[in-house]
Amino acid sequence: METNIKLGVDIISERRNAKKQTITLIYTLLGALLVAIAILFVPEKSSPLYLLMLTVGVIMVICFGIKAVAWNKEFVYNATQSPLKQHTFYIKHHDLNTLLSELKKENTSTLERVCEAANTGMQLDVIYSSDNKFAVCQVFKYVPYHLEAVSDLLHIEGDFLPLFCASIDALAKKNK
Repeated sequence: METNIKLGVDIISERRNAKKQTITLIYTLLGALLVAIAILFVPEKSSPLYLLMLTVGVIMVICFGIKAVAWNKEFVYNATQSPLKQHTFYIKHHDLNTLLSELKKENTSTLERVCEAANTGMQLDVIYSSDNKFAVCQVFKYVPYHLEAVSDLLHIEGDFLPLFCASIDALAKKNK
């Protein structure tokens, strides 16, 4: 099942991550196996071993079962089927115009200077592909109970794209 997001054309879709889904299904089956072994082969039903095996098995079945169904989705860039990364950086209100003008000039030097570690009420959301072939960003401000777009969606293109993605990766590692 795929969900498409349109930015002029269909360029982003949602898909299930088959590798992660396989791993979670294996853990779900191991949990079920643990419950079955506890029920069938542990003779004393009040023993700590029986209770431990049953508890761990049931928890594994519930947690990994839900994860297998609901949480193994990822967004991909349709042109290359590359998974997307997403980062949020906080900026001060007075740095907004500087940041946007520098990004439009294809300059990343201001990114590190204007991005804050703490929530400032304004945020720069960046989505980009793992292969550095696609990137978009947009600035939002927090108004009570929701975020409101402050800037247009900025689609990063051309020779600036790999430099932008590398800068975002470096900034994300620094802000962890």
